[in-house]
Amino acid sequence: MATAGMLLKLNSQMNREFYASNLYLHLSNWCSEQSLNGTATFLRAQAQSNVTK
Repeated sequence: MATAGMLLKLNSQMNREFYASNLYLHLSNWCSEQSLNGTATFLRAQAQSNVTK
C-alpha cells in the first residue's frame, strides 16, 4: 500500500514529466514555425516519450 508521502512524491514527479512534455511541444511548435522540421519532429518524439514511459 502506498503511503501519503509516496503519493505526494509520485504526483510531483508526474507533474514534472507533464510540464517537460508540454515544454517540448511548445518548442516543437516554434521549430515548425521556423521551418526547423527535423528538430520539431525530434521534440515531438521527446514530448511523447515523457508521457508514455
